[in-house]
Amino acid sequence: MRAWFDERGISQPLLNEIRQAIIAIRDRKFPFPREERGGNAGSFFKNLSLAEPEYRRLREQIARNFPPPVRARLEELRQRFPAADRIRIPTAFLIEICGLKGHRVGGAQVNESQPLVLLNQGGATAQDVMALAKHIRKTVRQRTGATIAIEPELVGFTEQELAEFNNLEVR
Repeated sequence: MRAWFDERGISQPLLNEIRQAIIAIRDRKFPFPREERGGNAGSFFKNLSLAEPEYRRLREQIARNFPPPVRARLEELRQRFPAADRIRIPTAFLIEICGLKGHRVGGAQVNESQPLVLLNQGGATAQDVMALAKHIRKTVRQRTGATIAIEPELVGFTEQELAEFNNLEVR
């Protein structure tokens, strides 16, 4: 947020200016529904909360599949998001390193600026959103070994459809 104020030459923001900054920053990351686009599915994936052995497995998998700067960024994130007995890793980081920003299935697309958000770029169906979410989960699992969970409660699907969505096995 500091950068937003610096760009505008505001050193001591007033309460209303802070409000405006928050709205502008959120609008950039989380587009509101508009006529030409059908909105977004919000923050679709939960962040990881790992025990030390799980974190070591993630770190080893990333070391095998990604270049040194990605491994260094993982360590930075570990330090940036400390927790008492768990290690928090932003799922957006995993989606990004897997090259999924902007990936699209039908009318559903991964947001370029905040990859936890799935966008309706026009005419997206629930099947588009679910196919995109499954592709993201499967790719992250294959490349990092991490299983990411979805945030929203899914309604309107049969048990069989939900089971298929949760099946991340490589075929």
